[in-house]
Amino acid sequence: MDTVNVLIVFCLPAWGRPIPNPHFLTMVEANITKDANVIIGCQADVRSQHAAELMQRAGYTNVANMIGGGQDLMGWTVPGWQPVGLPVSMDNGDDVSYTSLSEKTDEGK
Repeated sequence: MDTVNVLIVFCLPAWGRPIPNPHFLTMVEANITKDANVIIGCQADVRSQHAAELMQRAGYTNVANMIGGGQDLMGWTVPGWQPVGLPVSMDNGDDVSYTSLSEKTDEGK
């Protein structure tokens, strides 16, 4: 499995603010081995940095936060993965969607 979608927060406009995903680590542990090479990204690097820190505290040893794809604290656009020609997946189908990954945990059963 190359790309998965595990949300650290739910961002729904109707809620008016991001809501933390209480099952984030449970979903990660059910779908990603502790020794896997993991690159985490998000638009502004805040959620991905938090996710990387949580995973590292949980014993994941090869976790990196991919900086870029949004703006830094000074408002400068930081080129991300795609603008420098690296592969990007927008796949959200079977076995990689949030719903598919959730089904592999006790919370999703």
